[in-house]
Amino acid sequence: MRLPGHSVIFWFLPLALGLAFSAVRGRGAVMGIAAGLVAAGLGGRNPVTRFAEYAVVGAALDRIIFLRPSKNLAAIFFFWFGCGLAANLARLSVKYATFFVPRPHVPSNLSGVPWQIMNYSLWGLAAGLVVGLGFLAVEFQKRRSKR
Repeated sequence: MRLPGHSVIFWFLPLALGLAFSAVRGRGAVMGIAAGLVAAGLGGRNPVTRFAEYAVVGAALDRIIFLRPSKNLAAIFFFWFGCGLAANLARLSVKYATFFVPRPHVPSNLSGVPWQIMNYSLWGLAAGLVVGLGFLAVEFQKRRSKR
């Protein structure tokens, strides 16, 4: 697609499912490290940065998951909606933290920063919307079957 941040659509859903349905402590960090190893192994621009992006996202979501609501359907939806945004912006922050590491694709000026922030935010919200609607449907079905 060539839009910054669009890959969150592909990797956020499996990460969210693992966070939601696993009870192991540190599961986000483990999944983030595993995803980082896969992303680094697939190659690309800078394997160290790719690994760090996913490892940081996994660790960050590991801290956030304890705030997950369990009763209110709207709160469940907005929690995952916000997690998609937070995950993609955490990934962008790692990219900017490694900005001074020599890479061939880094622009010489910062004129594209607002464009990247906007795209990462919108794609993160889109991924959160998909995951939030999925978890909302699961919760709704559970509550409906209890009747």
